[in-house]
Amino acid sequence: MIKKCFIVLIGVVALTLTFSGVVFAEADGFRGIKWGTEFSTLSNVMTYVGTDPSYGGFKIYSKKDDKLKMGKADIEMIEYSFWNDKLSDVTISVKGNRNFNYLKEATFEEFGKGDKFMPNRENYIWSGTVTNMILNNREASVPGALSTLSMSSIKIIDEAQRQHKEKGKAERGF
Repeated sequence: MIKKCFIVLIGVVALTLTFSGVVFAEADGFRGIKWGTEFSTLSNVMTYVGTDPSYGGFKIYSKKDDKLKMGKADIEMIEYSFWNDKLSDVTISVKGNRNFNYLKEATFEEFGKGDKFMPNRENYIWSGTVTNMILNNREASVPGALSTLSMSSIKIIDEAQRQHKEKGKAERGF
């Protein structure tokens, strides 16, 4: 459910930003693993975490021996999601405002300053042609919550949404 809300939010914001001309130095994956990489090529370095049922199911893994540092930020966890056994998105989670600020600093340095999409909150978005990203300071609104940087493949998420929509039409008989 969280992934579904995230995907809808990123779609709405992406459309808004498409018309504002925002451009960033986008990534095509994360830490050398490109979007669409088959899980079978990484299975020996991944540990199963769980499944998100959105859009037919995203299998979530952590990477064994992943470096839990980004800039000065101490990372709580990095989750790699696979849809149809292809890398579709990555979520980096940090705890506390200090680590959020360090993560924000590292992200801005790597990708440029994102667009703030909620005026009174520390939430930023980057909308590209290959990758969409959201940096979300959840700690600010829910004390103790993990803040996240979510990166996703536009191509794979679009395909997941398209197939889900087609399946829904078929199930409804249209």
